[in-house]
Amino acid sequence: MKNLFYFLLLFSSMAFGQIESFTAENRQVTWQKVFENSLPSVKLLETFKNIPNIKITSSDNGRVDFTFENYSLDYKGAGSSYMMTNIYITTGLFSGKGYIESKEGKYRVTLLNMVCKYKNTGNDFNISEINDTLENIALKNGTNEFRGAFKKDSKIFNYSFTNTFDMNKYTPKESNW
Repeated sequence: MKNLFYFLLLFSSMAFGQIESFTAENRQVTWQKVFENSLPSVKLLETFKNIPNIKITSSDNGRVDFTFENYSLDYKGAGSSYMMTNIYITTGLFSGKGYIESKEGKYRVTLLNMVCKYKNTGNDFNISEINDTLENIALKNGTNEFRGAFKKDSKIFNYSFTNTFDMNKYTPKESNW
């Protein structure tokens, strides 16, 4: 009976400790998602070059490294409102690094080292600009456990990143009618 209790405790912490597409290891938050795609790698890279706020830093053996800057999350598209969304999302501009790895018929996007620059109004009504890492925003102090508030915010991140990195969205549709 005791073993069953420990098993259930371990299973529940593993099942609920992570958030869809986000992981945290060694206090490093990473977003990763696999997309289906019918484009060849060369065409995928060409399409990727046209995404706003993305700068390719290297491309080698099916892997594309990039940086992104001044990226704002689409909280409205994700179904949230200004008043119901955390200030770092509504006024924030994100930057960070990432890479894309491609295989036949699919590719994986990984984002890491994310930093948010946002505006905040203090008690004295002065507006200050804050630079903060996603780790400080998303994780509980000194742990790899996500804060409760970030679990809600992660849906906005997922929506925004998925819309940005879904290359099928950027390919022209055939007009056979």
